[in-house]
Amino acid sequence: MNDTLNVLKQHRSIRRFSGQPVEQTLVQDIVRCGQHAASSSHIQACCSIQIKLVTFSSPGPLKLAHRDFQK
Repeated sequence: MNDTLNVLKQHRSIRRFSGQPVEQTLVQDIVRCGQHAASSSHIQACCSIQIKLVTFSSPGPLKLAHRDFQK
């Protein structure tokens, strides 16, 4: 069996995470691989959002930044 089929057969979904940070270069590599994946009609409609855990030491109210992506 070829390498591509072996990789596809070994796919697993992970639903428990260790909490260890992931290197930014690894995140970028994973996103790039996803961008090269085949899509229906070559549409490649995709959105990637990276969320990082932030801890706050002060108990004050949080201020959220808003970005208007329509501009």
